[in-house]
Amino acid sequence: MFLTVFYGVIDQAAGVLVYSNAGHPHAFALHSDGTHERLGATDPPVGFAGPTSYGEESIAWNSGDDILFLFTDGVPDALVTSGRMNGEQRVLETAIRNRFRTPEEIIDAVFDLSSDEAVSALGDDRTALVVRA
Repeated sequence: MFLTVFYGVIDQAAGVLVYSNAGHPHAFALHSDGTHERLGATDPPVGFAGPTSYGEESIAWNSGDDILFLFTDGVPDALVTSGRMNGEQRVLETAIRNRFRTPEEIIDAVFDLSSDEAVSALGDDRTALVVRA
């Protein structure tokens, strides 16, 4: 068994997000200009590597403007699309389009993309987190 984990610390005074990503594939920083960057894995998922193998990365952070956006694979998987990356792209585009709204409104817009039938048939978790700090 293994588990993916994302841990991040936003230092508003220094204007930086420091993070460690143990294999979580859907971690993004969304910027106010509509661009985004994937916060790639710094290490393998927990369960594949020893406790001393985890490192960290950092990116510039514009407090009040940038958004940390994380979601599980159940979110894009619940969408009827022609491919896995297409589902992820739809989720990202929705979050970016709603980036000036509240975190709650962004989450609602993302979850409005899928139908109840697709979710109940899938049986996978659908979890998303939006942080604006």
